[in-house]
Amino acid sequence: MMEVLGTETRICCTDNIQYHTGPNCRKWFAKSNITEATKGVSLDREKLMKSKPDMVLTYFIDNKGKKEWNAITQQGIPVLFLQNYLENHPLARAEWLKVLGWLTGKPDVAEAYFNMVEEHYLALVNDVNEASQQEPTVFCNAPYSGNWDVPAGGSYMAALLRDAGADYFWKNEEGTGKISLDIETVYRRAKDADFWINPGACRNIACITSADRRLESFSAIKDGGVYNSTKTLNKYGGNAWWDYAVVRPDLALRDLVHIFHPGLAPEEQELVFFEALK
Repeated sequence: MMEVLGTETRICCTDNIQYHTGPNCRKWFAKSNITEATKGVSLDREKLMKSKPDMVLTYFIDNKGKKEWNAITQQGIPVLFLQNYLENHPLARAEWLKVLGWLTGKPDVAEAYFNMVEEHYLALVNDVNEASQQEPTVFCNAPYSGNWDVPAGGSYMAALLRDAGADYFWKNEEGTGKISLDIETVYRRAKDADFWINPGACRNIACITSADRRLESFSAIKDGGVYNSTKTLNKYGGNAWWDYAVVRPDLALRDLVHIFHPGLAPEEQELVFFEALK
């Protein structure tokens, strides 16, 4: 968000630098030698304080996480929680850019940027709806430690798949988070699905099937319908899917429309975030 507003040079401290994928941010981090205030997954409070920020932008998962920032506020540094990950639609997450716009004195830039993204996103949805093509069947994620967590019907991912014109198997399940299933349940329902999206960290089919040989019988694997949002993964594990796609959900949607309905996209159009697994 800071980068698309052209305000990345105001960043004096961040978490794991290697996970950031924005080219302008990475140039600034290297040039300015900014503070990296983490110890593994934990905050290095001393380093953060030495960087002397005017404000800290962060988020929390639970009340315990929120309370951990009390020590920072007690030092007189305001902490603003950006909870956009709780939004259940891609455009709602992107609209938090306006908060950064007001904070950095660029509300007009943020408004114009979001309006551009929103217009493109809604135009894509309209194209899909007008095409009246058959909705391909889709499922997500991958098994881990015996469980297979899938997005609930009111979740961010379910909304993105719906807007892309897909028939997501768990679209009618209540909730905005995840649903924990066993492998057998997913196997029975999704074995003949057209597409498999975001199968964990895997970037090839061999990686997927090594977890459970039964996965080899999924139609999506046999027919080349497995895609993962790992195209922009860097050597450190940073992925633009987790930062750039937040402010460009229209490009994420365009990828999925191209995958599900190739007739609606120019043949020369390249995927931005997704790659087909082989």
